[in-house]
Amino acid sequence: MAVYAVGHKVPDSDSIVGAIALAYLKNQIGEQVIPARLGELAPETQFILDKFNVAAPELKLSYAGESLYIIDHSDIALAPDDIADATILGIIDHHKLGDLTSDTPLECWIRPVGCSNTVIKMMYDFHQVDIPKDIAGMMLCAILSDTVIFKSPTCTTADIRCVEVLAEIAGIEDFKALGMEMFKVKSAVLNTPMRD
Repeated sequence: MAVYAVGHKVPDSDSIVGAIALAYLKNQIGEQVIPARLGELAPETQFILDKFNVAAPELKLSYAGESLYIIDHSDIALAPDDIADATILGIIDHHKLGDLTSDTPLECWIRPVGCSNTVIKMMYDFHQVDIPKDIAGMMLCAILSDTVIFKSPTCTTADIRCVEVLAEIAGIEDFKALGMEMFKVKSAVLNTPMRD
């Protein structure tokens, strides 16, 4: 039985990058975890993956009989449709505690910060695992996205400190300029159908 790290339906950058970053961490501490996603990539997320030359997680919609870590939410409505037939091993989130439940004990990392990748950075620190340059860069981008380059009311000093450390690891001198690049991609709607 495989173990997956997966975010929410209609995944954003935090959800996708979180699955990749958590899977890498878990693999480093001896637990084989596969990153996955529940939907198509947003343009911003594709930009981040391309920038750091990282493949998108596998698109996987069914988890019946599987074990998984839930990232960036804890709500049944945002989880895989067959979540009741899966085993939740953990929840890593920065939102309110939702309505997911488990019959078994689970690992929970839920913090009042601006981004799930900030929480995942705390997990790397706790386990004393070095973050690879590409993953650090992607995590930095996810935090900048979720905190709207530190302008969101949910942004905390923990988010800012994590970005500063991740920028150093990734070798990114001007992370705010990178954030602006991401937002240009995110807000580009020139050829998008009106309905979308």
